[in-house]
Amino acid sequence: MDGEKAAEWMCAIQATGNCGHANSGVYQNLVNNTGNVVNVTVKVTNFDAFGTAQGSYTTTHTVQPGGREPLGCTHHGDTSGRFVQRAIVAESRAG
Repeated sequence: MDGEKAAEWMCAIQATGNCGHANSGVYQNLVNNTGNVVNVTVKVTNFDAFGTAQGSYTTTHTVQPGGREPLGCTHHGDTSGRFVQRAIVAESRAG
């Protein structure tokens, strides 16, 4: 779903280039294409090299109109094969 936008969300997670060990991941940004300040909650799930979920957490970002917030790389910078998936799980207009 990277680069795709769920119909109900005002913001989107977009890939902007490769990163991580052997460039095996993509660098992700949270992008606000609206004219409103938006509070966005992103769920981050960690996976091991075999694709088994190893836990998750959420982070909340306040994104300015037309703004971009860096989220990080989808793969760790080592040879472990560990990776993360990110998804928008909540949004609201700030203020």
